Amino acid sequence: MIEIIMTTAGYALIALFSIAIYYGIVSRILPEICVRWKKPKVKLGDRGIRKYRFPEGRGVVYEPELKIRKYIKQYTLLSYDGDKFLKCMLEPKVRFIRYDVIVYGPADELLDVITVTERISVEGYTKAVPLPADTSYVNIVLRVADDMYSNSKRVIRYSSVSVTLLAFFTAVSTVIETYVIRLIVNKIIGLFSSGWSVYINDLRFLIHSLVLGAICGVLIALSYVRRTSKVVNK
Repeated sequence: MIEIIMTTAGYALIALFSIAIYYGIVSRILPEICVRWKKPKVKLGDRGIRKYRFPEGRGVVYEPELKIRKYIKQYTLLSYDGDKFLKCMLEPKVRFIRYDVIVYGPADELLDVITVTERISVEGYTKAVPLPADTSYVNIVLRVADDMYSNSKRVIRYSSVSVTLLAFFTAVSTVIETYVIRLIVNKIIGLFSSGWSVYINDLRFLIHSLVLGAICGVLIALSYVRRTSKVVNK
């Protein structure tokens, strides 16, 4: 009896390990591999106006596009002790702001889109926004500045091809995981009752696992479509 209990515990640990791997694949690995931002058709141009250095790093000051300078006067890209940050200088009258930071890498590749929502605590300045380590430059798209400015137009979306690939590979991973769990469950059942198993009908199990895979794939893809940006300083 002790041997059966130990064997059952071993199978249960294998099942938990399998589920953990599946979760890591669909929540981390597949999105990292598949999901890509679609570049804007027109690249926004911001002008660098000043560079400066300090003991632990350096900074570059930019002016945003003309129409938002009455709210965001300048912004600075800071490289500090190996990390990169963005900090904006605002008109003193601005008390609440929301803006998108479009982050580009050294080869002009689109790295990320970060949405910042902030109630200003230090007059005329935002909090520092952490950026990816390989950030080369950014563009700022202002969304809201108090009740004086509002812009709801979305300039960056996920590539539809990448979202489709995410849904497909999530579905495949889910189908594989259901077969793994079925095998483990049948092994455990076999320790106590020979000749009985879960889903004797393989075709029925295949259909159910495909349906489950399709549902998981669509849900994961939709969650990434809805979360088209990361939010900081909320």
